[in-house]
Amino acid sequence: MLKKVLQNIKSEFAINLLNDQELRVNLIQHLTNLVKIKKVNGKRKNPLLNVILSTFPYAYEITAYSAPILERMLDLKLDDDELSFITLHIGASIERQGSRSSKKNAALICGSGVSTAVLVRAKLETQFAAFLNITGTYTYDEYLEGKANNNDFLISMVPISNAAVPVIQIDLANFHNDILQLSDYLKSLNNPYRAIDKLFDEDNIYLLKAKLSKNELLDMLIKKLEQKKIVNKDFKEKVYEREKMYSTAIGGKIAIPHSLGYATNKSKVCFARLSQPIMWDEKNEVKYVFLLAIARKDYLSIQKLFDFIVDLQTNSTFREIIDKSSTPNDVKTAISKLIQNSY
Repeated sequence: MLKKVLQNIKSEFAINLLNDQELRVNLIQHLTNLVKIKKVNGKRKNPLLNVILSTFPYAYEITAYSAPILERMLDLKLDDDELSFITLHIGASIERQGSRSSKKNAALICGSGVSTAVLVRAKLETQFAAFLNITGTYTYDEYLEGKANNNDFLISMVPISNAAVPVIQIDLANFHNDILQLSDYLKSLNNPYRAIDKLFDEDNIYLLKAKLSKNELLDMLIKKLEQKKIVNKDFKEKVYEREKMYSTAIGGKIAIPHSLGYATNKSKVCFARLSQPIMWDEKNEVKYVFLLAIARKDYLSIQKLFDFIVDLQTNSTFREIIDKSSTPNDVKTAISKLIQNSY
């Protein structure tokens, strides 16, 4: 049963949790206890339910989407409390997966011999084990033959020009300073908020004065994305399908509508600031809308986007700056600064 659930997550959300042994052990134990409780008509309340819904919306969505498999095979109904308990296990696994995927691949290029490169490689692998995976050591001639292809960047002990990927040159005579340069470069690559900033474009930011209903607002924003060919024709249907699951309002007058599944050609965020809040559901007023259009290949990194937006719930500076902004460029600048501060 658990294998089916994890395979479903892999196919629908492009996140492979199948090899996370810690997740398997924890979920099997949790579900075993759940079955015992249900047999005696027991019920568990999760006091952190609202916190989990507002803080880990992506992990909760993945869990809720896969819940029918569990319900069918266990012959029981999972309420929000039980789903939120399972969400904690799924969310922790996603975090571990994201941590593992943050390593960058690099090839080490040396001169004609490899003896010195062996020592340099050992030093680099020891110092940057958590961030760097050296895929191989190659001579300059082998590099020219294309044997060092398919890497994020190159670490070279010889000068290289016109490379297809970035090159960090290492000189033994200046090894300490070159290591610092490599360290700074790895930090920039592993900054998850750098990728988030690229999702926001000035022409996808709207400061709206007209009073719109929730559906009118969503239809308008979706149409804008369709016109720019950012999303495909199924996106609108999948956004509304997602809205039926549970509210995308997360607090702080913020909503994060998005599609259920893949209906996006490239990843972008469409942002709207309303002049007056509107009722998003029975309980929540919303003034700031982040319509997320996320492509399949970027789904693993979306958790950091959720983290950033979730943190805005309690960020009074965000509301103050955005409310004072008079142009989309002002909003883009403000969001970029907030992203930078988050990192």
